Amino acid sequence: MGFSPDFVTEHRRVLPGNDFITWLTDRAARATPLYALSKSSEAAAMTVFFRLASASWVLVAAWILFVILAYLLVGSRRIPFGASYVKNISGVPVLDTRFAFRADQGAAALQALGEVGRRHHAYFQIADLGFVLVYVVALPGALFALFGNAIPAMVPVLGALADLVEDFGILLALHKFPAPARSALAAAGAAGVVKHICFWPSLIAVVAGVGFVLIRRFFHA
Repeated sequence: MGFSPDFVTEHRRVLPGNDFITWLTDRAARATPLYALSKSSEAAAMTVFFRLASASWVLVAAWILFVILAYLLVGSRRIPFGASYVKNISGVPVLDTRFAFRADQGAAALQALGEVGRRHHAYFQIADLGFVLVYVVALPGALFALFGNAIPAMVPVLGALADLVEDFGILLALHKFPAPARSALAAAGAAGVVKHICFWPSLIAVVAGVGFVLIRRFFHA
């Protein structure tokens, strides 16, 4: 289902500010395959989850944890389960931070990590499971609060599911090393692509949406 520029222009005159953004988001969402999914009984349960996740106290707690865990996992070189720590001691970045990798590339990276690097890589993947549980609340809750629509909120949920597949695939490959685990690494590499495609646009949408709300309130104060 599409809509013409004239149709949009006409509604822009009628609907002010956030009402127009909500309307435009809803119209765009109806054109996506996720729209049919959003009308299912499963989606009704997801909507209840999104409403709970968008509660103010839940959002504040989730985003505080999000920032702390993101720093510990990526920013700190002294935390033994951090990606920077693994790269610092082995010279090899963790597989989780790569946009995509093939099974042979993943196997070569695990070999290059060395024994200590692989052990701390496993620590990172376990800690990342906790991060997934945090952002599957923080991102959907923020998107639902901003747009009032379940469709945008479903995107980071899909990314979180892919992230779990990636985490368990890498953990399985680390557990089986030095035995080859090409199927696990191939699944992890493919899931990682889906994760990045869903996670980063969702995060950008939240930052941009919050920025828009703050700017609008500043100029209408």
